[in-house]
Amino acid sequence: MLNTIKKSWRDISINEYYQLKEISDDNSMEEYEKEVAIIAFLYNMTEDEVWNLNINDFNKLQVEKTWIYDFDFDKKKNFKKIEIKGNKYDVNIDIQKMNVAQYIDFQTYWSQRDNMKNIIGNLLSIFIIPKGKKYNEGYDINEVIADIKDNIDIMTAQEILFFFLSSYLISIQIILNYLKWKIKRMKRKEKNKEEMEKLEKEVKRLEKIISDGSLL
Repeated sequence: MLNTIKKSWRDISINEYYQLKEISDDNSMEEYEKEVAIIAFLYNMTEDEVWNLNINDFNKLQVEKTWIYDFDFDKKKNFKKIEIKGNKYDVNIDIQKMNVAQYIDFQTYWSQRDNMKNIIGNLLSIFIIPKGKKYNEGYDINEVIADIKDNIDIMTAQEILFFFLSSYLISIQIILNYLKWKIKRMKRKEKNKEEMEKLEKEVKRLEKIISDGSLL
C-alpha cells in the first residue's frame, strides 16, 4: 500500500497501524518529536519537511489528524467477502463451518495474542481464504498473510476478529451453561464423582477462556 495522505483509520493498513503504534509507544522520544513523526507519516512528508513548516500550517495538520484519537470500529459488521489487491476472498467467521485445521490454528495463534502485532495476519488468514479454495490448500498462505497486513485497513481487521471472537465466546458460553447444569444434576444424584471432577475442570478452562477473551 502506498503511503498516501491518511484521513481516517480506514486509510491505515495493519502494518501502518503498528508503525504508528511504535512511534506512540517509543519512550525514547519526546512528545513533540512523536507529534512530528506522526504528522510526517500521515501526510507523506519527511520529518525535516514537518520541522520546516510554519507554525500555522503545523497547527492545521495537528487539528486535521484528531481522528486518530477516535478508534471506534463497527461491532455489528458481518463480512462474507472481501477484495485484496483485486483478488476476491471469502470470509468465513462461522465457527460451525471451520474445519479442524482452522480451529487448531486459531487456538494456537490466539494463545499468542499478547504479541498481536506478530500474529494478527496469521489470525486473519484463518478466516480470509481465496475464493474457491479450502483453507491452506492450493495457495501460498504466507503470501496471503503478507497481502492482508499490507492492504487490509486496521478497522476492517478489528471488525472481522471482533465478530468471530463474539461468536466464539457465545458458543463457549452455551457449552459452559450446559456443563454447569449437568454438574448440578450429577451432584443431586451423588454419583459419577470422577466424571463430575472432569466436567468441573472443563468448566474452569472455559471460564478462563471467556475471562481472557477480550480482543481489544
